[in-house]
Amino acid sequence: AVVSTQSGHYGRGALLYDAQCEYDAKSHKATDYMQLIIDKNLMDVAVDQCVMAAGCAPLVPLQKSLLSAASYGKCFLEQDNPENFVEMCKTLRVINEAAKFRFGIALTYQQLYNLTVVGLVKRLVRMRLYYLALPIVDYMNIPGGQKLVLSHWAMDKVKRSTESDHEIANAIIDKVGTGEAISYADVAKEATKHGKTDLAIKLLDYETRSAEQIPALMRMQKLDIALAKAIDYGDMDLLHTVLVTMETKLTSREFTNTLKDHPMAAAWYAKWCSLTDHEKLVDHYDTQDRFYDSALLSVQQVDGVVAPEARLRLLDEIQRHFAKAMAGVEVKLTKEEIDLAKRQSALKSKVNDIVGLPLNETLDLLIQRSLFGEADSLRKEFKISDKKYWWLKVQALAATRNWPELEKFARSKKSPIGYGPFVEECIRNRNKAEAMKYIERVSKEQQVQFYIELEMPEKAADIANLAKSVDLLMSVKNAIGNNNKVLTEKINSFITILS
Repeated sequence: AVVSTQSGHYGRGALLYDAQCEYDAKSHKATDYMQLIIDKNLMDVAVDQCVMAAGCAPLVPLQKSLLSAASYGKCFLEQDNPENFVEMCKTLRVINEAAKFRFGIALTYQQLYNLTVVGLVKRLVRMRLYYLALPIVDYMNIPGGQKLVLSHWAMDKVKRSTESDHEIANAIIDKVGTGEAISYADVAKEATKHGKTDLAIKLLDYETRSAEQIPALMRMQKLDIALAKAIDYGDMDLLHTVLVTMETKLTSREFTNTLKDHPMAAAWYAKWCSLTDHEKLVDHYDTQDRFYDSALLSVQQVDGVVAPEARLRLLDEIQRHFAKAMAGVEVKLTKEEIDLAKRQSALKSKVNDIVGLPLNETLDLLIQRSLFGEADSLRKEFKISDKKYWWLKVQALAATRNWPELEKFARSKKSPIGYGPFVEECIRNRNKAEAMKYIERVSKEQQVQFYIELEMPEKAADIANLAKSVDLLMSVKNAIGNNNKVLTEKINSFITILS
């Protein structure tokens, strides 16, 4: 390119090269040659020609001379992009280094251009010329180049070295370091392939990516180490993967003992089972001697079981677990629940939807269905107090508007809860006439309040006056507000007299 002619004229690159030579010789001809290039405004062309000519030059001295000429010409450019010049210098340095006697890889610039520097590095790696490949990737700033070379070197050392596992591991770590320069998981895989399991485990200690380290340990069947690593990382996805693998690979006893040694893993396994498999979780709690937890877990399932036989089996299981946990109170309560379930099963032919209800709701349903004998029998069996039973029965009879039975019940004997609840339930169920049957049997204070609720303020005022209570009169007055001036004046007169 330097010595070629263009339209019969001497090449500008050749002029620049000659100018450099004359300048070195301290000859005035250097100025004449440079002026010829500058007058035509072709200095950038001359510089590029010298750079490209250096790439084609077979000898290092000529390469240096041509690059020196290009550098000389660059001094006369107002704006210059040094990228091509710098790239050529670096490329020629790589070519010349590869061509040295100890490597013997002769390449032209065009050949390296076609092969690419990355291609050359890969070829050097295959030739195990790591001590040349590594400086090249560093010098040429090849992305991922250092990892490529060091990974191949480490794998090759694992495969070919006759040193002890300890010496090999130390050599690799000393060379590569403990960061992310290479994938230690890949090197460990190579070690495993060649039967060097201990070396692989030691190398995996330096793998910083848990997603690579733990699966590698699992492939090596080092499940205990993989579990410990997953717990250390706090990665629940990996922990789950390890636990599932251990459950299939280990015996039941081995898996149980492993969970006992790792409480965090046991807790995660329990959580997973609670979402996927109730029976498996119960078995897990049993193997961990967590009988109370097993019982509580089954308690959560009871409400969803409506078949009488299945419900009884589940309750028996709960009672056994509470007994193993030596939870006396819970055992007693569960026994009562079993007895109730048996009674409900016997009553199912009369009341189809009774199974699974709590005791109070069971009584309420029996009373609503007018099965008073069965309700009374159940009350006696479970030792329900008179007060509680009377409350339940009053509410149930009023809710079903069974007014004759409510009145009969009120007359059966003296009410242990008084007659206020009778009035309240009648009012709640909007039966004023029924409420009036019981209102005379409550205290005057209650009568005043009930008459107000029944919208009978005049009667409320009269009762308050008979009770000679200013406070009760004031409560009536406040209840009517400004809606009844006549009654308000009447109440005021009562208050004046009592005051």
